[in-house]
Amino acid sequence: MILNDTKIISISLITGEIVETNIPTKILDPDEIGIASSEIVKEISGQKTVAISFKKMVDGSAYSLAAKIKEIADDVELHAVGKINLEICYFLKRSGFRIAHFDIFSEESVFVKEPREMASILNPFDEHYQSGNDNSKGIY
Repeated sequence: MILNDTKIISISLITGEIVETNIPTKILDPDEIGIASSEIVKEISGQKTVAISFKKMVDGSAYSLAAKIKEIADDVELHAVGKINLEICYFLKRSGFRIAHFDIFSEESVFVKEPREMASILNPFDEHYQSGNDNSKGIY
């Protein structure tokens, strides 16, 4: 798969496996949309899958947008594209993302070859203190 002339590897944030899937045609930029429900509804209307672009790994606006989308339309499948890495996969999964698309030549693609390592990255904790958009239950 290619996005902006870059080869992409796609990982299921549910199973940790490499998946053959396309990047959704609808890619949302959190800076352009914001988190107003009315704007989001217009953008995702009729969409089954939506990608959210991370311009910077440390910017939380993409997580906020994902959480709002899951609140409005839980059945929309979320994909993460852009400046993401394995360190944030756990948070992507907890926010409701199902697929992460990585640059195939990044250092991140090395970890994909070891399913046990990927499983520990996606599920580093036995329990969560609060529930998440990944349908996990919290202890409180």
